[in-house]
Amino acid sequence: HMDLVYFESPPGIQLLHCVAFGEDVVGGESVFVDLMAVAEELRVRDPECFAALSELPGSWQKIRHEGEHPAHFTYQRPVIKLNNKAEISSVTWAPPFESPVQLSLENTERWYRGYTLMARMVEDAPRHRFRLKPGDIVAFNNRRMLHGREAFS
Repeated sequence: HMDLVYFESPPGIQLLHCVAFGEDVVGGESVFVDLMAVAEELRVRDPECFAALSELPGSWQKIRHEGEHPAHFTYQRPVIKLNNKAEISSVTWAPPFESPVQLSLENTERWYRGYTLMARMVEDAPRHRFRLKPGDIVAFNNRRMLHGREAFS
């Protein structure tokens, strides 16, 4: 996933600091996927799907009802953001925070066709896996890389 995609300006460079990670713990390795590489592959494999995800806005939200300060954040942007040279400048991918797209029926079908293909490509993309040790810090571009962890067992 990516963090804080429901904000207008999600963090760019992000730091994850390992404070503790017992030697007896099994699993929990950090996992990263280069989404810009996936998006570039999508551009070549299916230009129509690439166009849909770079032109039509997806929707993301965070709803928190509990606590002293309930909140509901929403934001819409294309999954793939291009600069003025048609180069990919960022990719937004955070399935846990997706909300229904708000598009015409025709554009909704285009968007979901692109989304479905990209989702398959993300699943098949190379993973960079490693185990952090206490004191390690990993820095990465939150607008380019997916990050997560393997399950603990």
